[in-house]
Amino acid sequence: MRALILFIFLAITNISFGQIKFEKGYFIDNDNQKVDCFIKNNDWKNNPKAFKYKLNENSVSQEIDITKAREFVILGSSKYIRANVKIDRSFIEGDIEKLTIVKTPVWSDEQLFLKVVSEGKASLYSYEEDNLLRFFYSVKDSVIQQLIYKEYILVQDGQPNTLAANFGFRQQLWLDVKCTNANMNSVKSLKYNKTELEKYFKKYHECSGDSSLVINKVKQSSLFHLKFTPGINSSSFTITYIDGSNFGKVSDNNTNLRIGLEAELLLPFKKNKWGVVFEPTYRTFNSKTGPFYEFKSATINYNSIEFPLGIRHYFFINNNLKIYLNAFYIPYYELKYNSKVVIDNNTYDLNPILSVYSAGGGFCYKRMNAEVRYYSDRSFLDNDYFNYSYNNRLNVILGFRIF
Repeated sequence: MRALILFIFLAITNISFGQIKFEKGYFIDNDNQKVDCFIKNNDWKNNPKAFKYKLNENSVSQEIDITKAREFVILGSSKYIRANVKIDRSFIEGDIEKLTIVKTPVWSDEQLFLKVVSEGKASLYSYEEDNLLRFFYSVKDSVIQQLIYKEYILVQDGQPNTLAANFGFRQQLWLDVKCTNANMNSVKSLKYNKTELEKYFKKYHECSGDSSLVINKVKQSSLFHLKFTPGINSSSFTITYIDGSNFGKVSDNNTNLRIGLEAELLLPFKKNKWGVVFEPTYRTFNSKTGPFYEFKSATINYNSIEFPLGIRHYFFINNNLKIYLNAFYIPYYELKYNSKVVIDNNTYDLNPILSVYSAGGGFCYKRMNAEVRYYSDRSFLDNDYFNYSYNNRLNVILGFRIF
């Protein structure tokens, strides 16, 4: 069964290498020439320093860096422009250990690809690099400037006292980007994030009568999915008896239905190729076996709900078909119902003592998916002379997306 999982992994990986998606777009070079092409859409979380393109769908890909392209656009997806800006890297939001007592920004001159969030009479840009996030703006043809926000440690009576923040971006917007009938409340509580700043710029264009506003925003599909995931669970249950030199062992194979309800949250970058999955699952194992050693019979009733938490990665084949790999961590805690082992006339409880891991892969077609998933062994607390283990679990799972 491990060989089967390895085969699935290699097959999917082999297919995925060919799935490099280039989308229609263009770039403008240093001579101000527009080059229509196909650009590899990496849906960058961090702003890129270079990008790959093809002059047509069948040509060899080429790479061009920030020194040779003034801007590039992936139609219907994103736009980046090259800019020489002053950027403050002196803090990272939320990283308290690295905060200083300096309130003012520490500027460095850099050439960056800025992502265009919205553009018009006043334009908003963003720059992201790992945990650093900065926003920039320009009005008409003015120089692009960073919107100032900085966290620092406030010093009182000569001692570092409390956390504080420099909200300089509110003053910048009040001076440069405001409606004629605006009051200070419009910027007083404004937060330094994409959602609020984008709304602010949109409102400014509406009140100033600017019809040239373009919001560079891709229409996102739902990032949350809920699926009903029935399937078949093929597994074995082993009972081992050890008393000094006496040894006995019995194992039984069983195939039963499993029922799950999967909640999946897609991460909003890399084209939604990564997702976090939580799938409460009911499965059962019921059998009667024996004799073994001097015992006549063993009856196994194992019914429980387990709570797998995992991560999933998709490989897109086309708009309707995608292949995926996932891995899960399954804590030893589970909800048991009538779970016990009866050996002859003696009853023993089943208490898991180890967490379980699983891995698998499958494909999605529109609202349906199919998957094969393999699980590591589950051990239980010893009872007297008996040891139990739940082994060789292989699931074939069908999924139906509810929404």
